[in-house]
Amino acid sequence: MNQPTVILFLLALTLHYGFCTVTCTGNLSCRSSDMWCLPGDQYEPHSPVLIPTHMSSKTVFHCTSENNCIPCVVVKLEVSLTYLTEGMEKLEGEGCDGYDKDDDDEDDEDEEEEEDDEEEEASSDSRYLDTGLHSNDSFICANFFISLNGPHSSSCVMVEVRMPISSIPPSQHTGPVQVGELEYDCFRGHLSEDLIILAYTVPRFHNILQINHSMPGCSDLEDPNKVSPCYVPLMDIIHGKTNTSIGIVNGSRNNTFTLETTYGEQVHWTVRQILNGEERVIVLHEDIVPCMCFKVSWSNVLDALKNPACPFEEALQYEENIWKNSNLTLSLKNSKLLYTLEVWCPVVVEISLCWRNGHQADCHEIPGSKSNIKAQRITEEAKGLHSFQHSICVQVKYKNKTWHTNCTDNIRDFQSSVGKNTFLIAVSNSSHADASFCIVWRNTCLALNSTTLQELHGVTSLEMKILQEFNSGQCELVWRGNNKEVAYVCSLDKYMRKRWNLAWILCLTLLCCALFVLLLKRKRVKQWLKKMATDKPHDDVFQKRRVLILYSPDYPSYGSLVNALATSLQELSLTVMLDQWHRIQMCELGAISWFHQERSRIYKENGIIILLFSEGGKQIFNDGAHQNSQHRFRQDPYSTFGSILNCVCPDFQEGEAPGHYVVASFDLLPTDIPQIFHSVPVLSLPSQLTHLLKELAGKNKNKLGKNQLHRLSTNVSRNLQRSINEWQRNSQSPSISEHSDSHMLMPSTPNRSLSVEMHPLI
Repeated sequence: MNQPTVILFLLALTLHYGFCTVTCTGNLSCRSSDMWCLPGDQYEPHSPVLIPTHMSSKTVFHCTSENNCIPCVVVKLEVSLTYLTEGMEKLEGEGCDGYDKDDDDEDDEDEEEEEDDEEEEASSDSRYLDTGLHSNDSFICANFFISLNGPHSSSCVMVEVRMPISSIPPSQHTGPVQVGELEYDCFRGHLSEDLIILAYTVPRFHNILQINHSMPGCSDLEDPNKVSPCYVPLMDIIHGKTNTSIGIVNGSRNNTFTLETTYGEQVHWTVRQILNGEERVIVLHEDIVPCMCFKVSWSNVLDALKNPACPFEEALQYEENIWKNSNLTLSLKNSKLLYTLEVWCPVVVEISLCWRNGHQADCHEIPGSKSNIKAQRITEEAKGLHSFQHSICVQVKYKNKTWHTNCTDNIRDFQSSVGKNTFLIAVSNSSHADASFCIVWRNTCLALNSTTLQELHGVTSLEMKILQEFNSGQCELVWRGNNKEVAYVCSLDKYMRKRWNLAWILCLTLLCCALFVLLLKRKRVKQWLKKMATDKPHDDVFQKRRVLILYSPDYPSYGSLVNALATSLQELSLTVMLDQWHRIQMCELGAISWFHQERSRIYKENGIIILLFSEGGKQIFNDGAHQNSQHRFRQDPYSTFGSILNCVCPDFQEGEAPGHYVVASFDLLPTDIPQIFHSVPVLSLPSQLTHLLKELAGKNKNKLGKNQLHRLSTNVSRNLQRSINEWQRNSQSPSISEHSDSHMLMPSTPNRSLSVEMHPLI
């Protein structure tokens, strides 16, 4: 005989709710109980059985009070009877008393009887019917299982259903006949959750019924305030002397919230932070802009409702902050000049084309090219241009103040159609005989009412040559406006070349004289060269440049190594910022706010950030990329490096990192550093300390002689050697987060005179 095989399909324990009920219609009676969900194999029935043939579901809300409703799922089953007509006679003599009895007696009787294969199969079916179907006191019994499963919900219930044999409708076929309905009210669900609902009987004589049910979200509810997860948390905004802090009103440490900081309509500039009800987010006044708004919501609700708060809309004192870190870039695409303007807030700005002579700072506006546009992040075409010159620039003004000027000579692979010695002639009313002319030169516009050379009194010879070029048709049209304004560029290379020939002869003569004098005084030349070869003072090379070191505190010994590196760089007249030296300030501001403050100063003062990668830092980066936080507390006890990486990565993604960052590592090869950080120099320490010192010297790296650079890198390497050896010996010890506070290394300031108390940073 085939023994029934039970497979584990789902294991879930029913959650208890006082409002759950089960209802049956027709001649069915029901009783529910909690049960493990263990559906078995499917079998063919040989006598009447009750089975579910259709299932539906709906969402309801059970309210214990006016503003405390719980979302639930009501499941309704269509119950049908399927049977063989010849199996009806069996039901009269069997009872339900044997439903819970052991089946060993029947097994013994089956073994004693020696029948043919059909009788043996019939005995097997009868045995299974006796254990799975219950006929007692003229009833047919069946156990219905209903299970609900979702990302946050898992429930199962068993409903025992009985039907009097006398109510079986007459039928001459074996197909299912509906005899009633079963409704279970209800399963607890979570908002915005997708659920899978299963229904079957044990023993199972049918396919498992399955439907998908989607719970509504907060935005789908008519009155979201009746459901507690849809409450909109209230923000507590406090304005201080140097910063503004944002928290949650009546918040609890056990609750987590998402605070979003938005800037106008730019969604990709939204900053999201997770905090509990007792934490506050600090924003420095120098980072506040009028369009900065805050939205707070429950972090565990997918479509949680948010009410924005914009406390700085009327704060004009923060208006200039809009232009911090703003950017104007130019590009060429399909023979068109495009400019991209990015500012923190949507503002109406004045965009114009201007002309800049040589390397002069001022840029003269081309008459008629000005237009007003509303911008926050826009890319527009500089309209009216017919050709591109290296002195054509785009200028941005706001409230009569120039904020950006960018010229076409900053575009990569840009080639001008004329020489460098060019002048611009702006012409008004170009279609009329009385057209007025203006020569843009020396940051002024010399107005000329006529092009007749005989009438140009008091005009210099160079200006006359410019007009000669224009009248002869040698000038090139560069811009045409909508109101008959045009601009031409004229090249004076052929005139300037004659001037330079005489200048070159004079320079060569002076050079020969200088060489002759040097030959007469070789001893003094040697002394001068020797003086040039001496070491430059550290202040002349590094000039107190600001350096911020970011790292992952994997081990106490690794923190000592970073401290040794920072101290060595401090001795080279560099202004080094290290978290170990500023714990108290970080605790007052918060780690992220402290980093943003230092990053702003780095960008403002042309400083540099050293991003030290280690095995722990690489693991934190990879975990963040895969949304995995299992290593967070083990390798990053203050939860700072992972958060700071989220702020650093946009600088690399948006191309702002070159010139402000350098990546280094003591234990990783450059190829092991994540590819996103390879837009800046990636160095291996201490073998490439000379390259690091050059990067720290910046524009003064040419002042570092080869011998001086070698001596400085040797000294720094010698200072690091002891810490490197200690770190390598302890690299297999437990991470810093696994030590107790009393065993953690206490950092000191560079002069080693102050012991700093350790504080949680977040």
